[in-house]
Amino acid sequence: MFILSGEKETILAISKSIDMDPESVDLELSREIFSEMGNLTAGRASAMLSQKGIKTNITPPSIFCGAGSQIFSMVPDLYCSEVITEHGLLKVHSAIRQREKATVYVS
Repeated sequence: MFILSGEKETILAISKSIDMDPESVDLELSREIFSEMGNLTAGRASAMLSQKGIKTNITPPSIFCGAGSQIFSMVPDLYCSEVITEHGLLKVHSAIRQREKATVYVS
């Protein structure tokens, strides 16, 4: 699990700072930019874990918006890091859940 969290203004400012056409970046496009940042980060982490013999799966991103948004997760020990950028604070929540796959036959 990998979650990027920040204030709307921070997300928008970071998105504008990395887009080639900052004037065209609105809140909707900034969500797409952050979704892709999540994909890139999760993909890189998955590749690094794979080099250590740990197989992981990544899923398409989900976007949650609005003050007080809540996500319920069965993943224990969610780790939170704070990244202070020139545009504001980002929180990075991450966790890995070990799950054994099993084949189930239904008759």
